[in-house]
Amino acid sequence: HGLNQSLECQKNLKEKKIILGVGVASWRKGFDFFLQTAAISSKQFPDQFQFVWVGPITNQEKERANYDIQLLGIGNSFSLVTETSEISS
Repeated sequence: HGLNQSLECQKNLKEKKIILGVGVASWRKGFDFFLQTAAISSKQFPDQFQFVWVGPITNQEKERANYDIQLLGIGNSFSLVTETSEISS
């Protein structure tokens, strides 16, 4: 599932501007504002942006994030990538 989602994300990124967030995905750190920004931008400018958050997330926060992503209808324009050291420039 993760690999397929990653490949789909890469395909979508060729056509969209990337908005990147990096850090611990928690509501204390403003992750909820990032989700809200993605929702507003996706509605005002459909298919123009891909929001990507890279960083560690607890299982509880991930469940909440997935629920919010579905509720906000931003599944096609939002990617959540767990912490990785494999980032190329």
